[in-house]
Amino acid sequence: MGCGASKTDNSGLLCLPQDTPKDLLEKRREGLAANKELYVAEVPKDLPNWVKKVPGEEITVKGLWELTKVFYRLQKSYFDQWVERSVNKIEHDERFKEPFGRFEVVFDETNHDKFREVPKVARVWKTDEEFGYQHLNGLIPAFIERCAKIPDNFKVTDDMVNLPEGQTLASLAEGRRLYISDVCETLEDVPTINGNVQCVPMILFVTTFDDRFLPIAITLDRKGGRVYTPKVDTDAVWLAAKVQAMCSEFQVHTLLIHALTEHMMMEPFWIACCQSLSEMHPLHALLDRNMWNMVYVNHGVRASILEDENWTDTKGALQANLQCGKDGSKEILSRMYKSINWGDYFDIPKRWAAKDVGDIKDFRYRDEILKLWDMMHTLCLDFLKALYPTAEALAKDTEVQALGKAMADPQVGDMRGVPVGPGGKIESVEQLALICTMVMFQCGVRHSHVENAAVYYYQWIPLFPASCKIPVPIPEGFTDADIDAGLPNMERTVSQIALIDSVNLENPGEVSRLPDYPKDFMSKAPKGCRKAVDDYVAKLNKYDDEMVADYKKLQGKLLIDVPFLRPRELAQSIWN
Repeated sequence: MGCGASKTDNSGLLCLPQDTPKDLLEKRREGLAANKELYVAEVPKDLPNWVKKVPGEEITVKGLWELTKVFYRLQKSYFDQWVERSVNKIEHDERFKEPFGRFEVVFDETNHDKFREVPKVARVWKTDEEFGYQHLNGLIPAFIERCAKIPDNFKVTDDMVNLPEGQTLASLAEGRRLYISDVCETLEDVPTINGNVQCVPMILFVTTFDDRFLPIAITLDRKGGRVYTPKVDTDAVWLAAKVQAMCSEFQVHTLLIHALTEHMMMEPFWIACCQSLSEMHPLHALLDRNMWNMVYVNHGVRASILEDENWTDTKGALQANLQCGKDGSKEILSRMYKSINWGDYFDIPKRWAAKDVGDIKDFRYRDEILKLWDMMHTLCLDFLKALYPTAEALAKDTEVQALGKAMADPQVGDMRGVPVGPGGKIESVEQLALICTMVMFQCGVRHSHVENAAVYYYQWIPLFPASCKIPVPIPEGFTDADIDAGLPNMERTVSQIALIDSVNLENPGEVSRLPDYPKDFMSKAPKGCRKAVDDYVAKLNKYDDEMVADYKKLQGKLLIDVPFLRPRELAQSIWN
């Protein structure tokens, strides 16, 4: 049996290799040997390794049924029918004649059978408050960091921006009130579709003295080009600059945050795990719940981005919408992958400390994500301390030590910068707990946040266009109608909405949420393992209740009052 779904009931004995009963030793060895043959890594150039052939056990029965329906909805013929039906019904709607009115019409039509209203963001998407909120508590809250000094190639000056009385950009930076989003460097000179201009923006934000978080300047290139500000430019030109910046951040979010770090880079770890840890290992059983269906899903993710656009199964479905297309996507993924160090990127508290954004008020995502990390990290620590009461027990675990080597091996995990000792040695429980938390957190919390927020935001096309034909530099006299004309056409608009709907499960109730563990989970594992899980579940449920109550109190006071990080709304794995 393979790793993916074969032992989800955990009915068998779970123990360390050194504690395996003699009559089960051969079974343990045979299982590992079989998995080493099943989980063979394909080693591509400049991308994370993946499983050469997807084992049948890597998809649960429920997962197979749901994902088969997803793949059907990703057929081009299905999209074409949706587009034709929608266009025929909306072309005579009066709202279609107004700038951006067509997006509300399209949303109404494409969601007519889903009982969803046009999202609240449709009423506020043009505002600077929403643009700032998006970078704190919306879909892209991991992009900002404190700006101690404005980059030399960002040619913004005091006279170009609205500043509080008596303040300068330098004094705001010194007072820890200046922040920047500068995540698009990897987009420089990448190919695009339809002759679109791929911008490489930097965005400057300020926290005002009444604690609002607002954009004050945008440049759309990194070569010292024109700077756009609400003080100097008309409302329409400023809005056009924000739309172009969000289109670029859409590419980064989709490819870096979602596809690369939450899908592709998690698969090599699972290869290393399946080659090294027997299914009788308690740690394997713990990790497995976060890996359900991942390899199978990733096969579709790669096809949707990297395969030629013929839309057989998922082939080409995503690249057909992304501005960077197939060739640009490949280039961006390669550049991003080369730049990521596991020990720096996936250690969430370490990354957030480096961003230096602790002074920002009402940064709910930051506070929620760090609290959830702490809960999951505590689970891993408590679980592993129950497994390894002494350093000697950890050193004697041949399977875990093999895991360390496999993670560092370029032919298996190739997890550059993963925090292991020389030769891939797992030196401490703390070290192993950090690695496990990194993986479980990406596959569960981070991925679910992206899915939850994307369903809400991606469908309002003007806020997050997958492609954009607004000319750069933006001409003087640009209008809302010109912005509308530069946004995706009817076919691409419906296609982007349909794509988001297509990749969401029809039966989300089938998904195991963060607190969901079977009653007999770890019942045959070493003492203390189940208690670690029970304590974790209790914390999650308590935090969920607190979060719901908190958001209820704030209803109507927040710009967008949707709790995207509710523990009971976060899936354990990336299967959805």
